[in-house]
Amino acid sequence: MKKEQLRDLLDAEIEVWSSKSYTTLVEELPDVVAYGRGSDADFHQFEVLMLEHKPEYVHVSISIDDASLLKSLSPQTGGFIVYRDGRVEK
Repeated sequence: MKKEQLRDLLDAEIEVWSSKSYTTLVEELPDVVAYGRGSDADFHQFEVLMLEHKPEYVHVSISIDDASLLKSLSPQTGGFIVYRDGRVEK
């Protein structure tokens, strides 16, 4: 899978996760969440990790790779911050 395709998929996944509330993210991310999507040539995998959990915000990182050795060693990564009051920084 091309790097640009992975970036588009990562951006879409960041939109999904960053739309969740502070409370939901805390509940859903006690540990790393990893999952795959697609099949064969379009298979890709995500890892979602809460980097920081503060009383006023959570900081989340999402990475994507296509399960090839080279891209698995250096996945594309993005992140965001969701504040308790509902604000989001990407």
